[in-house]
Amino acid sequence: MAVPDELDYWGVNELFIEPCCQYRYTERRDRVNDDIRREAEALRKALVEDQHTGTGRMVRARRWLWNFLEKPQQSIPGRVGYHIVTVTL
Repeated sequence: MAVPDELDYWGVNELFIEPCCQYRYTERRDRVNDDIRREAEALRKALVEDQHTGTGRMVRARRWLWNFLEKPQQSIPGRVGYHIVTVTL
């Protein structure tokens, strides 16, 4: 699907595509966008499942570190670290 890049490069609006080609272009573009969206969702689900599976020490440590960095308000060490960083900046 190099057509959108070419249209952007030349500054041509998609509305100026001839009606005979516009139907095929929009149909193909929508199909490709749907495929990309489905693949991204599948990868996102696989990543989430991978992060939360297992019971080993590394999985617990990774989960704790993730929560510490992304949700500092949920733990005392997270709150302390958050305040240290915000005060020093």
